[in-house]
Amino acid sequence: MTDTTTTHHASGNEESAYRRWMIYKNLLQSREAVDKNISESSINEKLCTQEFILELEERIRGWKKVAEEGYPDAQVQLGECYYFGEGVPKDMTEAVKWFRKAAEQGNADAQCRLGLCYDTGMGVQLDRTEATEWYRRAAEQGHTDAMHLLGGSYYNGWGVPKNKEEALKWLHKARESGHGSTIMLLKQMGEMEERHFDD
Repeated sequence: MTDTTTTHHASGNEESAYRRWMIYKNLLQSREAVDKNISESSINEKLCTQEFILELEERIRGWKKVAEEGYPDAQVQLGECYYFGEGVPKDMTEAVKWFRKAAEQGNADAQCRLGLCYDTGMGVQLDRTEATEWYRRAAEQGHTDAMHLLGGSYYNGWGVPKNKEEALKWLHKARESGHGSTIMLLKQMGEMEERHFDD
C-alpha cells in the first residue's frame, strides 16, 4: 500500500541506522546500570563497535528464549530483527512467523506489522484483504499507524471497497493521535477536507 506521493521512505542505509539506533536505545533502557548522561554521539560510536554487535546478539538470544515461551512483546522484537536483518540474517518468512504469533495474541504492533507484510507481499503472498483485516484489528486497539493504513485502504479501495466516509473516519482518528503523514493524505482528498484540516 505504498504511495510515494504521501509517504517518505528512508534509504536502506538510513533505515538500517535507524533500526540500530532504536535497538540500542532499547538495550540501554533495559540495563539497570545505565549512565543517564550518555551522549548521542557516544551512542553512535557504540553502534560501530564489536561490543555493540555482541551485546545485540546476546539481546536477541534473550528475546528468542522469551518469544518461544509465548511473550508477544518479545515475539515482535524478534520479528523486527528478522525483518530488518539486525543481529540475524534477514528472513521475511521468519519475521512473519513471529509477527503472527504475537498478532494472534492481540498485540497491536504485531497486527499492524503483519498487515504490512500482507500488503507488500513480504514473507507471505500479497493479500490486501488479509492486510486490511489485520490493520483493522490493530486500529480498533488505538494503533496510530494502523488507523492511517486502514484509512488509506478505504480511500484507495485496497482490500476493501472504496469508502470515503470510512476512510475519513480512520484518518480523523490517526490525525487526532498525532500521525503526521495523515495530514498530507487528507489534503489530497479534496478542497473541503484540506480547508478543514489546515492548522
